[in-house]
Amino acid sequence: MDATQGSPQKGQAGGDANSLIPVTIHMLDKAVASQVSGGDLKVDGRLANMMVIVGAVEELNRQQTSMEFALNDSTGKMKARFFFPANLNLDSVQNGKYVTAVGIVKTQPSVHFSLVALHPVQSPDEISHHMIAVAHSSLRSKGKLGNKQASMTKTDGVFSTPPKTVAAAPRPMVSTATPVEPAPKAVQAGPLRERIAAFLSAHENPEGTAFTQLTAHFNTEKSEDVKVAINELLDEGSAYTTIDEEHFASV
Repeated sequence: MDATQGSPQKGQAGGDANSLIPVTIHMLDKAVASQVSGGDLKVDGRLANMMVIVGAVEELNRQQTSMEFALNDSTGKMKARFFFPANLNLDSVQNGKYVTAVGIVKTQPSVHFSLVALHPVQSPDEISHHMIAVAHSSLRSKGKLGNKQASMTKTDGVFSTPPKTVAAAPRPMVSTATPVEPAPKAVQAGPLRERIAAFLSAHENPEGTAFTQLTAHFNTEKSEDVKVAINELLDEGSAYTTIDEEHFASV
């Protein structure tokens, strides 16, 4: 980062003063709305001592040793304030430019993101990488990363995942027109969303699982309820679409 101001606040009981949580502005808005008066700010149940956001600069108001602007990351917009040394050159920070901002949320005199570091984004890859980091951190905080999640190792400051074993031959693509034999009706326990998530995890393939296969398997449920459960999994990042909007796979 180009500049820092002060040091992160000390974490209270149950927190980690050295943690840096990748977040979106929408996540911060929800955290502020649910914050108990006088209590700690928590994101996904985790004490938010220091956070990082990647977004575009809007409504920039530059002073000699400070700047105020609106930070927009497409999930929301929040006012940001940054105080820096007079000899720091931040000419590259302009309206419409993307920046990586590190700081904390303050509620006085109004809700804003108080920056301790600011860095102009050099490549669009930084934006994509940040959103992936947000999803991974959120799922980990919620305990939704299964045992099949590949372990990550850190080498020279860069996180990487171990290479996956390559199969001897790729699986043939299954046509969506292939008739699906309905499963016998049976009473299945547990919330529908969790049962669908387990089914997707157990039936992984390159093209994903078709919606028709899900409705055939969960034939004791209404197709509308199956669609609602799938949308919930998509919204929380536990599933994603594959070859089209009617094929799904587990994260």
